[in-house]
Amino acid sequence: MQQRLTRYLIYGIILLAECTVASYAQMPGKTMRQYRHVINALCADTLQGREAGTVYEQQAGAMVSEWFSKAGFNPQIQKFSFRPTDSITSRNASNIYCYINNNADSTILISAHYDHLGMGSGRSRSLGKSGIHPGADDNASGVALLMGLAQRYKKWRQPTYNYILVSYAAHEPGLFGSGAFHDYCREHFPPVCMALNFDMAGRMDARSHAVTIYSQPAIPDTTGEKLGPLVGGVVYTDEPERIFQTDCKTFAASGVRCLSLTTGLHEDYHKITDVPEKINYNGIAIMQAFAEKILRQYPAAINTLH
Repeated sequence: MQQRLTRYLIYGIILLAECTVASYAQMPGKTMRQYRHVINALCADTLQGREAGTVYEQQAGAMVSEWFSKAGFNPQIQKFSFRPTDSITSRNASNIYCYINNNADSTILISAHYDHLGMGSGRSRSLGKSGIHPGADDNASGVALLMGLAQRYKKWRQPTYNYILVSYAAHEPGLFGSGAFHDYCREHFPPVCMALNFDMAGRMDARSHAVTIYSQPAIPDTTGEKLGPLVGGVVYTDEPERIFQTDCKTFAASGVRCLSLTTGLHEDYHKITDVPEKINYNGIAIMQAFAEKILRQYPAAINTLH
C-alpha cells in the first residue's frame, strides 16, 4: 500500500508540470498587494517581533483573523497553553483557523505559522546585537501566501473535500501550536487526509527559482528533478525527514500525507535583518501558483486510491 501511495502521489504531482511558471504572472494585482500588506503589517515595530505567548503575538493573531474575514471566511480561535523548555511557567496562545465544511468525509489542511522570535528569545543568530526580529520571511511570507490562497479559494477548491485554513501560534518555541491543533482536529473535524504547509516562502532566488519540498511519504529525488518546470528552476526533495521539523510534524507522525514548501534557509534566518525589503514577491506568486495546482489536482490522485 505504501508503494502504491507513493506511486500515485508522484503521478499526481507530475501531472501538475504544465505552465505553472507562466501562471504566476497572471496572479491578480489584489493578491500581490495583499502579500506586501500582510508582510509589512506583521513586521511592524509595534508588534515587536511577534514572540509566542506575548500580547504582540495576540495582536498579530487579531490581524490574521481580520484578513481571513476580509477574504470572506468566518475565522475561529483555538486557545491553548504551552510551556517553553527554557521556562517554568506556561503561556497562552491562539491558533486562528477557518473551517470550510463541504460535507465531505475528509479534510485538507493548509497552514502557516504567524509568530516569530520577538527580541530574540535566545534563538537569535544576530550574535552580539539586539533588536526586533521582524521575521519577514519567517514566517510573514508564509502567512501572506496563505492569505493569497484564501482570496482565491474558489479557483482551487475541490468540493469533494472540506478545508481548514490555519495560522499557528507558538511555532518558534517548539511547534506547540500545530501540535495542539492536531489534537483539536481529531476531535472536531472529519479526518485530515493531506496537510500542506508554508514556512519561509519569500526568498526565492531570482536565478535558480529553487523550491524545497519536505514530504511524507517521501518524494524520490528523480521525481524532484521532473518538478523543475513547475517553478521554472529546481525543486529539491532530498530531505523528507525534515517534515518532522515543520508544523506538519504531528500530522506526519499520525500517517497524514504532508507537504511543507519553502524557498529555503538564508543568511538572514533568525536575524534582525530578516526584513520586508528582502522579500521576493514574484517568488511568492510562483509558490502560490504551484500550491494552487497541487490543491486542484492532488486530491484527484488521492481519490484513485479508493
